[in-house]
Amino acid sequence: MAQPPVSVARPSPPKSPPRTPSPDDAVRARAAADAVPARTSAPAHPDAAERQRMIAEAAYFRARQRDFAPGGELEDWLSAELEIDALLRTDGAH
Repeated sequence: MAQPPVSVARPSPPKSPPRTPSPDDAVRARAAADAVPARTSAPAHPDAAERQRMIAEAAYFRARQRDFAPGGELEDWLSAELEIDALLRTDGAH
């Protein structure tokens, strides 16, 4: 009578150390969590939280356009503020 095969426990491969998240990972995660369809116009009178959300979205798209290269975050944010404030002034004038 033949003996059943003996199973040998094989060691599992060593685990890689966890990757340290970068600031860009946080930007991407936040943008993914806050992703909403693009608006064709701004709300007539957004509150401070809505204005902040609009600026964050515009800054994200600016960062994405430059492939999230580090060092341009402040410029992205400030340009987005100017863009959104101009949009809100224009929409408020109609």
